[in-house]
Amino acid sequence: MRNVTSGERDATIIADVNAIGNHVSAMLIFLWVHCKYHMLTGAPTASIGGANPTGWSNDKLFVVYRKHFMTCGRPSKEDQLDVRQS
Repeated sequence: MRNVTSGERDATIIADVNAIGNHVSAMLIFLWVHCKYHMLTGAPTASIGGANPTGWSNDKLFVVYRKHFMTCGRPSKEDQLDVRQS
């Protein structure tokens, strides 16, 4: 992956990775009022972007990422692990 910065500050990244290395594409949050999607150039495939004047995540951006996670992760009842003790 290529590093991309805005010239002002780096992006905050929300990502999910499990112990065996499976992952969902990240969300990059930029320090702006509106997302400038050209900043996703060079980001991993299917990454999404957001913006917040603080440069941090908030409740609205987290909901956007969770929807992205559910779309990319495609969880299903058939894929659930049985975590009950034998």
